This record gives sequence, C-alpha cells and structure tokens, in this order.
Amino acid sequence: MRWDPTRGGALRITHRDAPERVLWQTLPGQGFVAAAQGSETVEEARGMFFFAIGCATSAPSSASAR
Repeated sequence: MRWDPTRGGALRITHRDAPERVLWQTLPGQGFVAAAQGSETVEEARGMFFFAIGCATSAPSSASAR
C-alpha cells in the first residue's frame, strides 16, 4: 500500500511479488470513502425482492486526509 501525495493524493495497492501490478487504486484528488445514515424496506413476493431505500443524512467524501 502506498500513498502518493502528488496531484491531490492517491492511494495505491500493489501485488507483493509484482509491485508494478496495481490491484486497486483511487483516482488522484478524488474521495473514495463516504458515509450515510438511512433506512430501507425490503419486501419479498414469490422469490422477488423489492427495496425502498431512504437516505436521512450523509457525509461527503473528502479528497484526502490531511
């Protein structure tokens, strides 16, 4: 795992045995973690599921932790 502070910051996870192989990375300068609180209602009829989701509050993601 490596943090690159250039261009607004980005997090990169590479393979241990092949460091040039990127397994996952964030977009530079873009947030990748957000939180929300809400409610959902799930109904089932004959094996089909129906979801109603509501968001009460949310916290936007930040570009980087400073």
